[in-house]
Amino acid sequence: MMLYGALKVTLSIVNKVTYLALKIEGVYTTRRAPPLNPCLHRRSSLLARRFVHTPLQRPDAAMTWQTISPVTANAVAALATHAWLRHWDPVSVKIAFSTFAAIPLLVGATTNGSIDIPPLHILLQGYMIYCLTLLCSVAAYRLSPFHPLAKYPGPTILKLTKLWTVWVAHRGQNHVYLMSLHDKYGPTIRIGPNELSTIEKDFIPEILGIHGLGKGPMWDGRRYSQNGEEAKKPYRSLIDCRSTSTHSLLRKPWSKSFTAEPLQNYEQLLLRRTVQLNNHLAKQIGNASDGRAANVDMAKWMASLSFDFMGDIAFGTSFEIMRDGDVKHEYETVHNGLYLPGVIMHIPWFAEIARSMPLIYSRTQKFLVMGVTNGIKRSQKELKHKDLFYYIVCSPFCLDDHAADSNTVQAESAGTAVDNLRIILPDVITAIVAGSDTTASVMTNTVHLLLTHPDALCALISELDEAFQKHDIPDVSTISPDQEVERFSDVLAGLKYLNGVLNETMRLCPPVPTALQRAPEPGTGGKMLQGGSSGDVFLPEGNAICVPPWILHRDPRNFSPNPECFIPERWFGESAIYKTRRDAFIPFSTGPRNCVGRPLAMMELRYAIATIFRNFHFEFDHGKYDSRLWDSQLLDRFTLSNGALDVKISYRKKAAQV
Repeated sequence: MMLYGALKVTLSIVNKVTYLALKIEGVYTTRRAPPLNPCLHRRSSLLARRFVHTPLQRPDAAMTWQTISPVTANAVAALATHAWLRHWDPVSVKIAFSTFAAIPLLVGATTNGSIDIPPLHILLQGYMIYCLTLLCSVAAYRLSPFHPLAKYPGPTILKLTKLWTVWVAHRGQNHVYLMSLHDKYGPTIRIGPNELSTIEKDFIPEILGIHGLGKGPMWDGRRYSQNGEEAKKPYRSLIDCRSTSTHSLLRKPWSKSFTAEPLQNYEQLLLRRTVQLNNHLAKQIGNASDGRAANVDMAKWMASLSFDFMGDIAFGTSFEIMRDGDVKHEYETVHNGLYLPGVIMHIPWFAEIARSMPLIYSRTQKFLVMGVTNGIKRSQKELKHKDLFYYIVCSPFCLDDHAADSNTVQAESAGTAVDNLRIILPDVITAIVAGSDTTASVMTNTVHLLLTHPDALCALISELDEAFQKHDIPDVSTISPDQEVERFSDVLAGLKYLNGVLNETMRLCPPVPTALQRAPEPGTGGKMLQGGSSGDVFLPEGNAICVPPWILHRDPRNFSPNPECFIPERWFGESAIYKTRRDAFIPFSTGPRNCVGRPLAMMELRYAIATIFRNFHFEFDHGKYDSRLWDSQLLDRFTLSNGALDVKISYRKKAAQV
């Protein structure tokens, strides 16, 4: 009965559209639409039941394509289109639009007894029938028990379309929304027509591990480079490469860039920036009206540190945002440029359209221009400055022009600026996003969580004071950034409470909250995921699955008691009190596609948090800031974005006396 009613409504709409088309053609001039056809007016129920052209064919009449009703022909064509295109879902927009435009036209031209362009009213009628039938067919299939993901629970709207998720992502609330869905439906749920989300710890090696899955279709929506004609060239960008074999080749020079020798060179740059941060915070206190306490936005200072350091290691240049502020709007450009990819990654088929629309793509385009400009400048420099791209360009693992297709690797040395640019340019966006936004988010959330948990803050300061005095580490807020400072990352790496604080922050506020999506590669047929508490899951080819760290890290099966609470002590090793499953802790992802820069990120986090809390006293500026609203300011923009963190800062008496 529901289908019968839907057909009646559809035919009523078709009747109105046809009448308007005829009126345009000049056939009718009266206000009231006359019955164009008994089956398209008051007797639409008859057409809904029989779905054939009038007058009705006698049972013994010969049935040919020319004698079939255009209504029936377009409906059959729509069903055939769905049967064809569903094997290529998500499909190319060009293929879909050209198909949708051509088929009703061909049907209309061949069902009149001769090959000819049909009248406007017949053509519009055909398009309406075709599109409505196609939509009904797609919806019915996605909700039917025949869909390969039919058995997994989830909201009906998400089984039908990801457009609702686009709205949620626009508001930056995907992490909150996914949490509510898992709370309601269970550990493995359906969050799209062809997508699952799971927080089953036992599935992690099967999805993200060495023998896991490649990146999913959302990465086509996040792709910053190689659009249009560029997409035909060999693929070189690491961050959104979906092929497992190509990714392993592209990752080799990056892995080389984060071994022991490069990390020591990066550490000297990081130490200089850490000293500069502490100097600037001290300067803020000195410039305060009373000379004792200053109001600062620590979110801004953490972002400035990360962005300046990223400029040092990626481009061999400095943005000097800590010194000058964001006068060139470079950090703002990066921040704004992350918005659109974080939305359209949920409907990757729309990415190609968005890139061709300046009004929509302008902020992302500005971000790309900034990255490309800095990449070009870096390629023109001599390779004496040992930054990130020095090691990548000089790596023996650089792909030749056909490596992405042939899976071969050849050794090549750095040559001209053009050669260097070819290697550098595809990954400048990777360096910017991974090198600034993620670490800034973790540092800011660490400051916030420590200020809202004074007992944890006291324990951390006590550990820092003891370590700094024992190892004679200088007060970095009182020395010049140009002054040589002996590195002390090894000391910080051994501090139990400091590392517990950072791990607990990344557990509660992972830098990438939800977007760890994977999918079976073409030709594999699918992947069986075994061992989950809710049963085995078979993921057919053409479908995707994501593991959201935000929800996984809050699962009481993995972290208890009080998984929502900030408890650094849960990371101190085996405990009779706390359950801490480290194999369910994936702030940097895991497996061969994990964050290659994890060692450097941890070094930056330790230096920044240890030095500022060693040297300064922080408290909330309650006149500007309500700490209870902090969680509502956290936005999922692929990376976790936060609001301002207004605090009062002053010297620590103990630090000043040492």
